[in-house]
Amino acid sequence: MGQTITCDCAGFNNHDIVKVAIRPEAIEFTTFSKKKDHFKGIVTDIEFLGAETFIGLEHLKAKGLTLKLPGLQHIEQGQTVGITF
Repeated sequence: MGQTITCDCAGFNNHDIVKVAIRPEAIEFTTFSKKKDHFKGIVTDIEFLGAETFIGLEHLKAKGLTLKLPGLQHIEQGQTVGITF
């Protein structure tokens, strides 16, 4: 699981610790991706609330990941999924 995401970090020095924020509307859920900028997570929780489904993800480098997807999603707990942006 420890993928590297490429981004423009002009203005930072090597080994600087930074936090990267991604706008929620730019995140796309996928079960398979050919895009370079993506990472994988394991589905830990699924909660269907009628108009949307909340999906909890586990990833070694990110904590508290929750996806909000429209409608009913056919995803299983333990499934590996991708997030692209």
